[in-house]
Amino acid sequence: MSIGFAGLDTPCCLQPGTIEVSPTHPLLQLAQVIPWQALADRVLPELQRTTTKGTWWLGGTLTLRLHRGVVLLQWLYHLTDRQGEWALRDPAAYQLFGGRGLVDPWHPPDPTQSEALRARLSPETQRPVAHAVAVWAPQRGCADPAAMDSASPVQEAHLASPSEAHLMVNMVLMVHKVWTSMQQYMAFFADFMPCVAIKAVKAKARAYVLRDRKHPEQAQTTWPELWHEALTQMHQVRQSCDVVLDADSPRMPGNIRRA
Repeated sequence: MSIGFAGLDTPCCLQPGTIEVSPTHPLLQLAQVIPWQALADRVLPELQRTTTKGTWWLGGTLTLRLHRGVVLLQWLYHLTDRQGEWALRDPAAYQLFGGRGLVDPWHPPDPTQSEALRARLSPETQRPVAHAVAVWAPQRGCADPAAMDSASPVQEAHLASPSEAHLMVNMVLMVHKVWTSMQQYMAFFADFMPCVAIKAVKAKARAYVLRDRKHPEQAQTTWPELWHEALTQMHQVRQSCDVVLDADSPRMPGNIRRA
Protein backbone atom coordinates (compact mmCIF):
# COMPACT_ATOMS: atom_id res chain seq x y z
CA MET A 1 0.00 0.00 0.00
CA SER A 2 1.52 3.32 -1.09
CA ILE A 3 1.26 6.54 0.94
CA GLY A 4 -0.19 9.78 -0.47
CA PHE A 5 0.68 13.23 0.86
CA ALA A 6 -1.85 15.33 -1.10
CA GLY A 7 -3.87 17.87 0.89
CA LEU A 8 -1.66 17.93 3.98
CA ASP A 9 -0.35 21.49 3.45
CA THR A 10 -3.52 23.11 2.03
CA PRO A 11 -6.23 24.54 4.32
CA CYS A 12 -9.76 23.47 3.51
CA CYS A 13 -12.90 25.58 2.94
CA LEU A 14 -11.08 28.36 1.05
CA GLN A 15 -13.87 28.59 -1.53
CA PRO A 16 -17.46 27.38 -1.86
CA GLY A 17 -17.86 23.92 -3.29
CA THR A 18 -20.62 21.65 -4.50
CA ILE A 19 -20.96 18.13 -3.15
CA GLU A 20 -23.08 15.73 -5.16
CA VAL A 21 -24.95 12.82 -3.66
CA SER A 22 -25.45 9.79 -5.86
CA PRO A 23 -29.10 9.09 -6.77
CA THR A 24 -28.44 5.46 -5.85
CA HIS A 25 -27.75 6.44 -2.22
CA PRO A 26 -29.99 4.27 0.03
CA LEU A 27 -31.42 7.28 1.86
CA LEU A 28 -32.37 9.03 -1.38
CA GLN A 29 -33.99 5.86 -2.70
CA LEU A 30 -35.90 5.47 0.56
CA ALA A 31 -37.02 9.10 0.50
CA GLN A 32 -38.39 8.62 -3.02
CA VAL A 33 -40.68 5.76 -2.06
CA ILE A 34 -41.90 6.92 1.38
CA PRO A 35 -45.47 8.32 1.16
CA TRP A 36 -44.78 11.45 3.18
CA GLN A 37 -48.34 12.76 2.91
CA ALA A 38 -49.72 9.47 4.22
CA LEU A 39 -47.32 9.63 7.15
CA ALA A 40 -48.43 13.18 7.89
CA ASP A 41 -52.09 12.12 7.79
CA ARG A 42 -51.37 9.42 10.33
CA VAL A 43 -49.66 11.64 12.90
CA LEU A 44 -51.71 14.82 12.38
CA PRO A 45 -54.78 13.79 14.46
CA GLU A 46 -52.62 13.04 17.48
CA LEU A 47 -50.66 16.27 17.05
CA GLN A 48 -53.90 18.24 16.99
CA ARG A 49 -55.08 16.92 20.33
CA THR A 50 -55.76 19.66 22.85
CA THR A 51 -53.00 20.13 25.39
CA THR A 52 -53.45 20.88 29.08
CA LYS A 53 -53.39 24.58 28.22
CA GLY A 54 -56.36 24.21 25.90
CA THR A 55 -54.52 24.57 22.61
CA TRP A 56 -52.94 22.12 20.19
CA TRP A 57 -50.45 24.55 18.66
CA LEU A 58 -47.69 26.10 20.70
CA GLY A 59 -44.28 27.55 19.82
CA GLY A 60 -42.68 27.57 16.38
CA THR A 61 -43.77 25.86 13.21
CA LEU A 62 -43.62 22.07 13.24
CA THR A 63 -42.72 21.13 9.68
CA LEU A 64 -43.91 17.57 9.29
CA ARG A 65 -41.66 16.69 6.35
CA LEU A 66 -38.54 17.94 8.13
CA HIS A 67 -39.24 16.65 11.62
CA ARG A 68 -40.66 13.34 10.40
CA GLY A 69 -37.47 12.82 8.40
CA VAL A 70 -35.34 13.46 11.48
CA VAL A 71 -37.35 10.94 13.49
CA LEU A 72 -36.90 8.31 10.77
CA LEU A 73 -33.14 8.96 10.73
CA GLN A 74 -33.11 8.49 14.49
CA TRP A 75 -34.88 5.16 14.13
CA LEU A 76 -32.60 3.99 11.31
CA TYR A 77 -29.28 4.88 12.91
CA HIS A 78 -30.16 4.88 16.62
CA LEU A 79 -29.45 8.60 17.03
CA THR A 80 -30.23 10.85 19.94
CA ASP A 81 -32.12 14.12 19.38
CA ARG A 82 -28.85 16.07 19.29
CA GLN A 83 -27.27 13.54 16.94
CA GLY A 84 -30.35 13.70 14.72
CA GLU A 85 -29.92 17.45 14.42
CA TRP A 86 -26.25 17.15 13.49
CA ALA A 87 -27.04 14.35 11.04
CA LEU A 88 -28.71 16.99 8.84
CA ARG A 89 -25.79 19.38 9.17
CA ASP A 90 -22.59 17.38 9.07
CA PRO A 91 -22.22 14.90 6.16
CA ALA A 92 -20.84 17.61 3.85
CA ALA A 93 -18.60 18.86 6.67
CA TYR A 94 -17.38 15.30 7.19
CA GLN A 95 -16.29 15.14 3.56
CA LEU A 96 -14.49 18.50 3.74
CA PHE A 97 -12.80 17.43 6.96
CA GLY A 98 -11.70 14.27 5.16
CA GLY A 99 -9.99 16.31 2.46
CA ARG A 100 -12.56 16.53 -0.34
CA GLY A 101 -11.43 19.22 -2.80
CA LEU A 102 -7.86 18.91 -1.58
CA VAL A 103 -7.11 15.32 -2.53
CA ASP A 104 -7.32 14.39 -6.22
CA PRO A 105 -8.86 11.95 -6.84
CA TRP A 106 -11.02 11.95 -3.70
CA HIS A 107 -13.21 9.04 -2.62
CA PRO A 108 -14.40 7.62 0.69
CA PRO A 109 -11.80 5.21 2.02
CA ASP A 110 -12.42 1.51 1.97
CA PRO A 111 -13.05 0.21 5.53
CA THR A 112 -10.26 -2.31 5.13
CA GLN A 113 -7.77 0.50 4.43
CA SER A 114 -8.80 2.36 7.58
CA GLU A 115 -8.36 -0.87 9.52
CA ALA A 116 -4.95 -1.39 7.92
CA LEU A 117 -3.86 2.11 8.98
CA ARG A 118 -4.85 1.49 12.60
CA ALA A 119 -3.19 -1.91 12.57
CA ARG A 120 0.12 -0.44 11.41
CA LEU A 121 0.16 2.18 14.20
CA SER A 122 1.18 0.94 17.61
CA PRO A 123 -0.73 2.07 20.73
CA GLU A 124 2.38 4.02 21.76
CA THR A 125 1.95 6.11 18.60
CA GLN A 126 -1.84 6.44 18.65
CA ARG A 127 -1.99 7.72 22.23
CA PRO A 128 0.24 10.79 21.63
CA VAL A 129 -1.72 11.60 18.46
CA ALA A 130 -5.04 11.56 20.33
CA HIS A 131 -3.47 13.60 23.13
CA ALA A 132 -2.15 16.17 20.65
CA VAL A 133 -5.60 16.64 19.10
CA ALA A 134 -7.08 17.11 22.58
CA VAL A 135 -4.46 19.81 23.25
CA TRP A 136 -4.95 21.59 19.92
CA ALA A 137 -8.75 21.73 20.30
CA PRO A 138 -8.86 24.17 23.28
CA GLN A 139 -5.95 26.18 21.84
CA ARG A 140 -7.99 26.78 18.66
CA GLY A 141 -11.18 27.52 20.59
CA CYS A 142 -12.90 24.28 19.59
CA ALA A 143 -13.16 22.93 23.13
CA ASP A 144 -13.28 24.28 26.65
CA PRO A 145 -11.61 22.02 29.21
CA ALA A 146 -12.97 24.19 32.01
CA ALA A 147 -16.52 23.13 31.13
CA MET A 148 -15.88 19.43 30.59
CA ASP A 149 -13.08 16.98 31.10
CA SER A 150 -13.25 13.33 30.17
CA ALA A 151 -11.02 10.34 30.71
CA SER A 152 -11.25 6.62 30.07
CA PRO A 153 -9.27 4.81 32.76
CA VAL A 154 -9.15 1.04 32.69
CA GLN A 155 -11.65 -0.37 35.16
CA GLU A 156 -12.48 -3.90 36.08
CA ALA A 157 -15.93 -5.10 35.15
CA HIS A 158 -18.39 -4.90 38.03
CA LEU A 159 -19.39 -8.52 38.30
CA ALA A 160 -21.02 -10.01 41.34
CA SER A 161 -19.18 -13.01 42.72
CA PRO A 162 -21.28 -16.15 43.00
CA SER A 163 -22.33 -16.92 46.55
CA GLU A 164 -21.47 -20.16 48.31
CA ALA A 165 -25.13 -21.18 48.20
CA HIS A 166 -25.24 -20.61 44.44
CA LEU A 167 -22.09 -22.66 43.94
CA MET A 168 -23.54 -25.42 46.10
CA VAL A 169 -26.68 -25.60 43.95
CA ASN A 170 -24.58 -25.62 40.75
CA MET A 171 -22.55 -28.52 42.10
CA VAL A 172 -25.71 -30.54 42.81
CA LEU A 173 -27.00 -29.76 39.30
CA MET A 174 -23.75 -31.06 37.83
CA VAL A 175 -24.01 -34.22 39.95
CA HIS A 176 -27.58 -34.72 38.71
CA LYS A 177 -26.42 -34.31 35.10
CA VAL A 178 -23.65 -36.88 35.59
CA TRP A 179 -25.99 -39.34 37.30
CA THR A 180 -28.64 -39.02 34.57
CA SER A 181 -25.99 -39.68 31.91
CA MET A 182 -24.69 -42.72 33.79
CA GLN A 183 -28.19 -44.20 33.87
CA GLN A 184 -28.53 -43.54 30.14
CA TYR A 185 -25.21 -44.98 28.95
CA MET A 186 -24.78 -47.80 31.47
CA ALA A 187 -27.47 -50.44 31.77
CA PHE A 188 -26.25 -51.33 35.25
CA PHE A 189 -27.53 -47.99 36.60
CA ALA A 190 -30.80 -47.90 34.60
CA ASP A 191 -33.04 -48.92 37.51
CA PHE A 192 -30.58 -48.04 40.23
CA MET A 193 -31.32 -45.66 43.01
CA PRO A 194 -30.56 -43.07 44.36
CA CYS A 195 -32.23 -40.06 42.74
CA VAL A 196 -30.66 -36.62 43.17
CA ALA A 197 -33.19 -34.44 45.00
CA ILE A 198 -32.57 -31.07 43.36
CA LYS A 199 -35.74 -29.49 44.76
CA ALA A 200 -34.69 -30.27 48.32
CA VAL A 201 -31.32 -28.59 47.82
CA LYS A 202 -32.88 -25.54 46.14
CA ALA A 203 -35.36 -25.21 49.00
CA LYS A 204 -32.52 -25.18 51.54
CA ALA A 205 -30.57 -22.69 49.43
CA ARG A 206 -33.62 -20.43 49.13
CA ALA A 207 -34.11 -20.49 52.89
CA TYR A 208 -30.46 -19.52 53.39
CA VAL A 209 -30.40 -16.71 50.79
CA LEU A 210 -33.75 -15.20 51.87
CA ARG A 211 -32.98 -15.35 55.57
CA ASP A 212 -33.53 -12.32 57.77
CA ARG A 213 -30.23 -10.45 57.77
CA LYS A 214 -31.13 -8.75 61.02
CA HIS A 215 -30.93 -12.09 62.81
CA PRO A 216 -27.46 -13.59 62.21
CA GLU A 217 -28.41 -16.70 64.13
CA GLN A 218 -30.59 -17.81 61.21
CA ALA A 219 -27.46 -18.33 59.12
CA GLN A 220 -26.11 -20.64 61.80
CA THR A 221 -29.04 -23.00 61.19
CA THR A 222 -29.92 -22.57 57.49
CA TRP A 223 -26.33 -22.89 56.17
CA PRO A 224 -25.57 -26.25 57.89
CA GLU A 225 -28.92 -27.57 56.64
CA LEU A 226 -28.03 -26.59 53.06
CA TRP A 227 -24.52 -28.06 53.40
CA HIS A 228 -25.84 -31.35 54.80
CA GLU A 229 -28.54 -31.72 52.12
CA ALA A 230 -26.17 -30.98 49.24
CA LEU A 231 -23.43 -33.22 50.64
CA THR A 232 -25.90 -36.07 51.06
CA GLN A 233 -27.05 -35.86 47.43
CA MET A 234 -23.50 -35.68 46.10
CA HIS A 235 -22.11 -38.44 48.37
CA GLN A 236 -24.59 -41.11 47.30
CA VAL A 237 -23.81 -40.51 43.62
CA ARG A 238 -20.09 -40.49 44.30
CA GLN A 239 -20.38 -43.92 45.93
CA SER A 240 -21.99 -45.19 42.73
CA CYS A 241 -19.24 -43.64 40.61
CA ASP A 242 -16.62 -45.55 42.58
CA VAL A 243 -17.80 -48.84 41.06
CA VAL A 244 -17.47 -47.61 37.46
CA LEU A 245 -14.65 -49.42 35.70
CA ASP A 246 -12.14 -47.76 33.43
CA ALA A 247 -13.53 -49.78 30.54
CA ASP A 248 -17.01 -48.31 31.12
CA SER A 249 -16.10 -44.62 31.02
CA PRO A 250 -15.40 -44.41 27.23
CA ARG A 251 -19.10 -45.00 26.60
CA MET A 252 -19.96 -41.68 28.26
CA PRO A 253 -19.60 -38.26 26.57
CA GLY A 254 -16.36 -36.45 27.20
CA ASN A 255 -17.87 -33.67 29.33
CA ILE A 256 -19.63 -36.18 31.56
CA ARG A 257 -16.49 -38.26 31.86
CA ARG A 258 -14.48 -35.22 32.99
CA ALA A 259 -17.18 -34.16 35.44
